[in-house]
Amino acid sequence: MNRLEIRQQFRILSGRFDLVNDDGTDNGADFLIDSGQKWLDRRYDHGKVDGRVFKIAAQGDYGVTFTLARAIEEVWAATTEDGRWQLTMKTIQDMRVTYADMPSEIDQGSPLYWTPAFLRSVTETDHITAAAFSSYVGFADVMAGEHYEYNGVIWMPPCDEEMLIEVWGKFYTEPLQSEEDKNYWSVNHPDVLIMAGLRQAEVFNRNTQGLNDFNNAIDDMLVGLDKDVVQQEIANVDQMEG
Repeated sequence: MNRLEIRQQFRILSGRFDLVNDDGTDNGADFLIDSGQKWLDRRYDHGKVDGRVFKIAAQGDYGVTFTLARAIEEVWAATTEDGRWQLTMKTIQDMRVTYADMPSEIDQGSPLYWTPAFLRSVTETDHITAAAFSSYVGFADVMAGEHYEYNGVIWMPPCDEEMLIEVWGKFYTEPLQSEEDKNYWSVNHPDVLIMAGLRQAEVFNRNTQGLNDFNNAIDDMLVGLDKDVVQQEIANVDQMEG
């Protein structure tokens, strides 16, 4: 089902005709459906929760940003000549100690280490004048402008040539934006996505009994998801360690 179909079915099942207009357009239902989708992603490790971000890094680059990340797990780099290699994770503190100079002063090479980027400054960068921000931007690896929906990684040393950066991790499901959009939940479990939206309505209405009823119903419908993920993870394990 696409976004429009999900919304129309939400209207029928919820009886909340105030949240969907007569012509099928949104009047509040989308907020609950989107909120329910994020709740589902946090609650259930389904087969599509793991994902990869691919970014082309230019010579001199030492970081990338991206959206929808829940947890960053691995970073890889690749060039046509050298193939693909995995970077070693460091804490931001270790990275700054090892590479204390300004990025422009660090010798470029093949990236070896990565760390999650801390993109926020206080005061927020989108609340600072351009002149004030430019006065220290060369000393900071925060993100200019609105950073709120972004995550990122920093690697060292900076790239000595153009290369592919591949970030592995757990990501939220892509939100439904256009009326024709589909995603994992809307295609595989549209009933559960609608129920999750209805659940969020109970949250905002402070209806504890209704909330618990939806939690139990959704748990019953998705009881096999976690088992499937575990089964896939252990499929190639043929002996115990130790």
